[in-house]
Order: sequence, then C-alpha cells, then structure tokens
Amino acid sequence: MKTVLLVDDEIEFMTVVSDLLSARGFRVETCRNGTDALDRIKARPFDAFVADVVMEGTVGTALLQGIHSSPGCENMPVIFMSGMPERRVRLIIEGNYVFLHKPFSTDALVSAVNGACDHSGDCSQSTLGYPWGAPEDAARVHPRAA
Repeated sequence: MKTVLLVDDEIEFMTVVSDLLSARGFRVETCRNGTDALDRIKARPFDAFVADVVMEGTVGTALLQGIHSSPGCENMPVIFMSGMPERRVRLIIEGNYVFLHKPFSTDALVSAVNGACDHSGDCSQSTLGYPWGAPEDAARVHPRAA
C-alpha cells in the first residue's frame, strides 16, 4: 500500500482529501503545517507528499526545499494544491512538483498521486511536462530551475 503525507491547514478540506485517497487504496497520514510535515518525512519515508501551497508558518518554496534536502527524500514526489492561479504559484515555488488547482476532481487527484507514487517524482522523464499522467486541465509540472 502506498503511503501519502497530506498537509493542509484547512481541516475540513484535508479530511475530504484524506477520505478520497483512503477510499482509493492509499494509506494517508495528515498534518496541519509544514513544520510538522518536515519532521514526519525525516522520521519515515513516504511515497508521495500532497500539500497546500500556503499554510500558517510555511510557504511552498521552503517546504519543497526542506523536503528535497532531507536525506532519502531528494526525489520524493510533491503535489501542491491551491486555489491561487497557477501563474501566481509559479512565482512562489520553484522546483519539481505537480500543481493541482482547487477545486479539482477526484480523478485528477488520484491520477496525480498514483503517477507520483509510480514514477518516484522523476520529472526529467517527460517531454510533455506531465510526467505522472495527471490530466492536462488539472495539473502542471514545474521543472527545477537550471
């Protein structure tokens, strides 16, 4: 069973997403902020990381850097979700990740998480910019700046 760490400061939204992923066969652990999330990934491995872009005390860039600088997590697949326009998210976060715009469909979420778990977050393998098979209308990949 693939394990996903889900991070969002909106408890109701996090509960819905957790229930959706659990119903699709994922083991889901949750936390409400980036600091706790970084502590968790240092303690144990996860197959994928799904998080809101902006939470109390954490913005996506710091979270992404913290994840990918943790030993054993350098290639951890990261999926960011936000209601902000994608162009604004690109200004906030640089690095390898998939973006899901809220609201998103269950299929888009599950597709992104399945793909992330199956491909170990290797964004370099896709020439299309959608390495994990997420639907074009729901997710985008932002490769690490050279």
